[in-house]
Amino acid sequence: MLGIIEWTLFLYLALKVCHFLFGPLARRTDAPLWTKLRSGEPMLMIGVFGSSALLTIYGMWFSHTNAERWYAYSTGCYAKLAAAHQLPLLMRAKNFGAYDAAMITSNYFDSAEIHGLKLGIRLEVIKKKLNYDGLSYSGYYGRITAKNDRRAIAASFADLHRCLKHVGAPRGEFLSP
Repeated sequence: MLGIIEWTLFLYLALKVCHFLFGPLARRTDAPLWTKLRSGEPMLMIGVFGSSALLTIYGMWFSHTNAERWYAYSTGCYAKLAAAHQLPLLMRAKNFGAYDAAMITSNYFDSAEIHGLKLGIRLEVIKKKLNYDGLSYSGYYGRITAKNDRRAIAASFADLHRCLKHVGAPRGEFLSP
């Protein structure tokens, strides 16, 4: 928040100097210095502080929305990757390496914790959700492996591949959320 206030004041100062040097009273030599400094004052201040207030509100909304998206994405991918051991070993070995999957799973766990805490969710609730979702996917993967359902197994590996390659991850760009 302090950074926003500092940048607002710097913007105000820069616009004030530009208005002083290039404004309509800059060409008049008979205008006193105090008049030149006060020229355009109320509208300039309203414009600068109004735009900074809008940017602050948009930034807070964007930060919350981005945290929601990353929390949902991270919890979903963590649960899928944590339960991947239930899928057939031969197909699992062909599709992704164990070290990469373990590292990415750990990153998703950390990301879920960080973004969940940003949203105000308690750490115990986050861990409970991650464990519950992981158990749900373990049960699902165990059922489709026991039935030897090739289409469901292939779809599950496609989901895992999307999580490993970060396909569909939130972009987090400020101007196009």
